[in-house]
Amino acid sequence: MPTYRRSCNTTFPHHLIELKLKETTTRLEQQLAEEKAARLKAEEQARLNEEKSNDDILELKEKLAKRFLMAICAIVMATFSTGIDSQSFQFRKDEVQQEGDIPYKYGFFHLVFAFGAMYFAMLFISWNLNDLAMK
Repeated sequence: MPTYRRSCNTTFPHHLIELKLKETTTRLEQQLAEEKAARLKAEEQARLNEEKSNDDILELKEKLAKRFLMAICAIVMATFSTGIDSQSFQFRKDEVQQEGDIPYKYGFFHLVFAFGAMYFAMLFISWNLNDLAMK
């Protein structure tokens, strides 16, 4: 069975080959330039998003620090105002205490302390930051 093969003597016009090569090279260079521009645009957008994210994180850390200090102050004040030396933070002194009276109520002290502990737990797990993450 005879095999068909191209003859090596057949010559293609070189100008067609060069023209096809130039077209392909031009098309690939244009595609490369478009992809490079798209990559640069994506990198710039990623950089802007990272800066915005870093700014948001810094803002949240500052808010958390302020709230943490406010919580400590509130717990200390509530503890002292319901503690043994209840006269130190009272603004009104209407009642006269008897000698056998307890100057504070255990239930109220523990309720304030429990609320303070829950608030600290909320701060530590960032429970209140979900609304800012949705923006």
